[in-house]
Amino acid sequence: MELTFYYNGELLRSSELHISAFEQAFLYGEGIFESIQVRNRKLLMPESHFSSFFKGAETLGITLNVNEKILEKSIETLLDLNSINDAMVRLIATKGESSGYFYEKIRSYPSLLIMTLPLKRFSEKLYYMGVSLKTSSWRDISSSSFYHDIRTLNMMSKRVCYSEAVDAGCFDALMVNIEGYVTQCSGSNIFIIKENTLITPDHSCGVFPGVTREHILNEVARELNIDTYEGFILLNNIYDSDECFITSTEAGVLPVISCDGKKIGTGRPGVITKQIQEKFFNWYRNQ
Repeated sequence: MELTFYYNGELLRSSELHISAFEQAFLYGEGIFESIQVRNRKLLMPESHFSSFFKGAETLGITLNVNEKILEKSIETLLDLNSINDAMVRLIATKGESSGYFYEKIRSYPSLLIMTLPLKRFSEKLYYMGVSLKTSSWRDISSSSFYHDIRTLNMMSKRVCYSEAVDAGCFDALMVNIEGYVTQCSGSNIFIIKENTLITPDHSCGVFPGVTREHILNEVARELNIDTYEGFILLNNIYDSDECFITSTEAGVLPVISCDGKKIGTGRPGVITKQIQEKFFNWYRNQ
């Protein structure tokens, strides 16, 4: 089935969608994106995702002539046209077209692309058995080097690290910044549990504040009466943790059972991780 997309106010099939070779996102990666899950035609945590999307656009100076209601209505229309109930929505905003020359700044109209893709689910085995990580040979950028709290389209560094981990037989790459502190994974946030406390890297390390990350910290942990701490985590803290898991919009909550070939805890998903996982999935199923 040929999918329909929203592009700059028009509804276009994939065969009709043409993006200019002068698009700044194509030439320089100048743009932002946000991913949102849809379950039973309902957007999950739309307010948080829309807030993140518009924050990123404002930070990069992309002025969009749309609001949350327009985005939500456009997504609903695409779900109808594509006959999808469970979807992964991707919002992409760019600075529009340029002249093609680097040293020439042109004020152009921003571009907005919305796609609704059929939701691909991970194997249930990963949630029950857990996944492995590999520390990337590359270093994550410092929080003071660039915007770390928005999702830019320039994801090459993360994709390279991810590919390196997959080639090594792991699910994702663990990132460490140039100061030596753990930040996140290439496509997810990371949590460890030590002595019944839920710990995750602090924003100041260069962490992207993922929507699922915030939900686990502010909602799930509070409901389960689990102490939380955001701080500076070293690689050895990952190895020595009692439990570990990663979170993302796409994957939800995935237990981590090893990192760099070193077993974490018992080498199986831990008790607290399972409690958090169950609480999150119960919320997810009831949406």
